Amino acid sequence: MYFLSHTKKVSEDLSAAGQLTSEELKQAAEEGFKSVLNLPSPNEAGFLNDEQQQAQAAGLQYANVPLKPSCPQVGKLTPNSYRRSQIIKH
Repeated sequence: MYFLSHTKKVSEDLSAAGQLTSEELKQAAEEGFKSVLNLPSPNEAGFLNDEQQQAQAAGLQYANVPLKPSCPQVGKLTPNSYRRSQIIKH
């Protein structure tokens, strides 16, 4: 069972969710997620400045890859772009 009702399983290795809280990061790790791929840029509303530290404290790998919907690279991002493990992106 997923820790958030708004978490959507995209594939066996990738799930998508909205902005996560510190508690939700811990729950994600407890449920077997290994990595967090954060797509908003640091200047976007709701961006948690210490999310990387919170994710790592929960035992999760963390990457912030800011994407703009108009960017041509968005379509090239796949679960295989990262090491094979359960990833939650938001």
